[in-house]
Amino acid sequence: MKVTVGLAALLPVCLHLTGCNPDSGTTAAVVKPASSAPATAATSDAGAAKAPAKPAAEGTIPGLVNIPWTSLTPAKGATTDGIMEIMTGDFGVKLAKGVDAFAVDEAIAAGDTSKVFDYSDAKTLVMFCNGMWCGQSPASIATLLKFGYPAEKMKWYRGGMQDWAILGLTTIQ
Repeated sequence: MKVTVGLAALLPVCLHLTGCNPDSGTTAAVVKPASSAPATAATSDAGAAKAPAKPAAEGTIPGLVNIPWTSLTPAKGATTDGIMEIMTGDFGVKLAKGVDAFAVDEAIAAGDTSKVFDYSDAKTLVMFCNGMWCGQSPASIATLLKFGYPAEKMKWYRGGMQDWAILGLTTIQ
């Protein structure tokens, strides 16, 4: 028996960091609330569609929209501008007036991002990989913490897709 569970109805944002080969160009995904866009296009809060995203080759939970996991990993080429765009466009983070990537980099170097980011409306994130051995969620969590994302607004489902599938919960290709 297959059980259908919609994380979108339970949590505001869910990141699926698929694949465990950090050089494979694998993806992360964002779950939008159930009333949001279909799983093939990410949407901003205003509802304008972004470029269609590549589906996770390994399978994923219904309702997820994939974005490159490397977008949150500076060691894999993520830029401050790109991370800022994801945080403000998908995670509900606000930038202080007049802040640019240089100011964010300076704040990170100084160890205090409170003057560049406003996390009062930041969404709670749930991150998971393909399984507990995968290091993509911890890498993304480390980056977001460095950017000042509140630790209490990040959750990590360590069992990942392997546990999800073993439990017989719904997946899609």
